[in-house]
Order: sequence, then structure tokens, then C-alpha cells
Amino acid sequence: MTNTGSNGKWRITKTIYTDPNRPVVDEKVTFTALSGTLGGYTLYELSNPSQENNGNNDTGQTVTFNGRQMLVDTGATSNASALAVGNGIGWLTQGGTTMLSSGFVGTNDGWQDLLGGTSPDHTMTNAYSSATNGNIAQLGQFDLSPVASQTSVSFDLAIGMGATASAAESSVDGELTTLAGNETGVLTSYVNQWSSWLAGLDTYGGLGGEQFLVSAMGLKASQDPISGAIVAGIGHPWGDSFSTADPSYSQQLVDLGILPANDPRVANTIAVTANPNTNENAGSLAELLPNGLDFFRYNHDGYGEPASGANWTGVGVGRLWPILDGEYGQYQYSLGRKVAPYVTDLQHYASPAGLLSEQVWDNAPPAGNTPGTPTLSMSALNWSLSMYIQLVAASFDQQHGIAGLPGTATAVFNHYAGAAKPAVTTSVSPPVAGQPAIVRYAGSLAASATAITLHWGHDGWQNVTDTPMVKQADGSWTATVTVPAGTGLNTAFQNQAGTWDNNGGADYNLAAVNSPVSASTTPLTTGATTIRYAGSLAATATAITLHWGHDGWQGVTDTR
Repeated sequence: MTNTGSNGKWRITKTIYTDPNRPVVDEKVTFTALSGTLGGYTLYELSNPSQENNGNNDTGQTVTFNGRQMLVDTGATSNASALAVGNGIGWLTQGGTTMLSSGFVGTNDGWQDLLGGTSPDHTMTNAYSSATNGNIAQLGQFDLSPVASQTSVSFDLAIGMGATASAAESSVDGELTTLAGNETGVLTSYVNQWSSWLAGLDTYGGLGGEQFLVSAMGLKASQDPISGAIVAGIGHPWGDSFSTADPSYSQQLVDLGILPANDPRVANTIAVTANPNTNENAGSLAELLPNGLDFFRYNHDGYGEPASGANWTGVGVGRLWPILDGEYGQYQYSLGRKVAPYVTDLQHYASPAGLLSEQVWDNAPPAGNTPGTPTLSMSALNWSLSMYIQLVAASFDQQHGIAGLPGTATAVFNHYAGAAKPAVTTSVSPPVAGQPAIVRYAGSLAASATAITLHWGHDGWQNVTDTPMVKQADGSWTATVTVPAGTGLNTAFQNQAGTWDNNGGADYNLAAVNSPVSASTTPLTTGATTIRYAGSLAATATAITLHWGHDGWQGVTDTR
């Protein structure tokens, strides 16, 4: 992580990692003077420890452990952190006092010392040895005098955790001693363990790129190694004005396998809520951003920054949720439509570091913000990272003809959406001419077959085709076909032994919609689509021009 002064005069580079063998976070810090020498600068460490998942009721103090001076913070009932510097630099001492301080946020903390008042002096003047039972922030000034003539210095900063203050102090002291003896040993071990873990991942042919690896690592880093549970996020939404965030989340029954994708109650709801051409008052939750589609959690959700863009403290304006765009992509997958556009959407919503936040700005952001970019909400939200991974897996499966939505619980699907289903169904019901549909077979041959072929045509068995089917975990068989122009599909099924299921000679005939105008993606999203016309001009025309525009005939174009 590199930060450069806005005046271009200095740069701080931090390599941040953890010790696989100790509860310690390490920072290898390099401070570089881009103008002059280090003697012309003052350098501080400023932190706000938060024990027990909040910043309240802590006690901070300066402690000497094994001859090493540290800033220690202890929670109200348990848990503590200790911070110390070593291996290249130390804390500044003035008048016999080490320049380490614990203060109360907003009253006498380091921010107030350096930046408070009408004329901030950017100078540390207070060195409080302790602050008890409050929201504590801690400040320490580094001693640059031994390296004053240099232009750069590197040193280690270690932050240890423990159930007690003494445990945290011991961890930090041991860590800095280890680093002094082998500067790169801990980092090498850390990197090697991550590399080994990544090597065991199924990356779906690299389809998700670096974003996929960042998402997977973010989830792994958030996992409790004992229980396996994963915390919702390890960020700090809205800075210090809001210490915890616990909104409710749900995942439109189809994705979990409770209802089939073509259930009328689902389809009718989606038709209203996923319409970006209407507003929230009309029931829509969708908004078309410059780089993709996204959704509000519910109409007029108050969870998010107010219109001014200030931190959310309980009252605000609902913002867009990338995870919901992902859930919509999963729903489209269940309808047999491409999921790749929604993978791209989530990539657009990520921060430069590859983190997917809880919310992104809508099309009416506060001044200075861009629609579709992360707000100050939780980042990364681990549900969003998980959703990206699931969409990449779904996109890979589509490209390779593998059916079944990744992440759906098979037992739930079998009990609900997959139970008592007809012998033949389609993912889009009725199927639409010119668009793909998944044909699912669960008839008399399904349970015992080792191979099944879909024998199909349209409108009285025209253009007959044989398509191999794929067996699914629920025992059904599926194949994806592109529905031809016409009034319906004719289907029959044959197993590996040549045994037919043609519905007792009546065939399995499926009505299809042959609308005058249709598109290859519904609803339309930013990007390429195929428009199909089969209206009154189609039969007799020798040439047809598509006259089209958008949003009230803007950008009118004629396309042959």
C-alpha cells in the first residue's frame, strides 16, 4: 500500500501481512523524503483500536515490556492489542518522556493534538500515559534524528492481539525479536501459505481474473479457523460515526431452489421490480448505471448515506447493492440466459483494490461521487465477494454446458422446486422464439438411464435435431436449445438402450411464444443484443431497416 503526499514531497509504502504462527499483524514501512532529507519531516503513528467489536469502554496506556515501549489498548471485559516499533527506528523521547499518548476520541486524542483547533500546528505536544474507559485513540511519534541526513528509512511496526494485555505485549515483543533475526522469514511463510492455498482453488479457467482471487482470499481471511463461520465483513462502514452494521439480507426463492424460475409469482414480481425504466414509486428496484444494472434492497430503503453524502448514522437514502445485481444474474441463469453480463457488472462496481462493497452510488450521487462506485459502506462485504465467485462459476458452467446453479442446495431444490415436476419442462415457460431455453426431462427413463438424447423439432417435427442431455444432481436431464421461430417445440426422449419416451405416442409438445419483436437478452442491459423481427412486414419484405433509439428516441440510428 503506497500513499504519496498531495504536495509531492513524501511517500509511505507499507507491506502488510500476518504471522501464521502468532496473532500479530506486521507492517514493513518505508518512509521516503521526495524533497530534502528525513530531518525535515515529523512522522507519526495514529490508531483507534476497537476491542470486542466496538470502540467504547476501552483503556489505553503506555507500557514497557521486556524493555520495549508499547501502546496497549484493553477492552472493557477482555481482549487487548499492543503496538510497538522496531528494527530500523524507535519512538521519540523529549525531556525524558517517550512521545506515546492515549486519549479520548474528540477530546484529547491524537487527531485533536495534531489537527485540532483553529490553527493546527501538526505537532505532538501531549504524551498522556493512560486513558480509561472510553473510545480511545493512540498516537506515537517516531524518532527520525538518527537518520536525519538520509532520504529514506525502513522499519517494522507490529500489532499484537491477545485475550489479555500481557498476552498481546508478549506477542509483539516476540514478533519484533523474530523479525530482527530474520527480516523476511515471516513474510515468506505468509506468502507461501497463501500461494499453496490458491494453488488448490478451482479458478474456472481463470475466467474471473484477479477479481476472483481477491474475492476468494477476502472470504478466506474472514473465516473463523475453528468454527468455519465467515463474518459479514471486516471493514468499518462510515468511519467512526457508525461502529457496527447489521442490515437484513435475503436471497428473489429461485436461487435457493424453493421455487422454479418460471413460477408465475416470481415472473410477475420480476417484471415490476426489475424494470429500470420506471421508478421506485412504481415498484421498480432496478437502476441502469453507466456500467451495468443494479438494484435497491427495497423501495425507499433508508440504509445508506443521506443525500448530502455524509456518514449514515441511522437515517439516510437507500443506495444500490452489488450483491442484488448478482442475485438477478443467478435468476437469469435459472431462466437459461447468459450470466456473463452480471459478472462484468460486479467487476465494474469493485474498488481499485478489487473489493466489492456493500453499496454503490446510484444515478443521483452527492457531488464529487460517480454512479456505480463504492460508497463508504462496508468494504468488502463478504456476501458480495461470495456472489462474484458464484457468478463466475455459473458463467463457466454455461460456457461448458454444465447445468445446475452453483450454490443452490440440492436437498432444498429436490424438496421444493424440483419436487413433483412434470416429465418435461423448460426454464422459460413458455419458451420464446429466437432465445435459448433449457429443456428438462424427468420422465420414466430418467432414473435408470446412463445417457439420454433429446429428439426435437418444431411445428409438426420440422428441422429435427438430436441433442445429448446432461444428468443433474436431482436425477433429471437437461439440454439447452435455441427455440426456432414457430408456434411450439416437439420433443421425445431416447435412452442409451434405444428405449423411447414419446408420451405414449402423443409426444411432449411445448407451446412457444413467437412475438413480432424479441431480443436475445431480456430485459436489455448495456452491451450487444440481437433484435429479432417477425411482424407483418417480415414475410414479403426483401429488405428491412431497424429504426431505433433509446429513452424517448435519443441517439436515433438505422441498422440494416
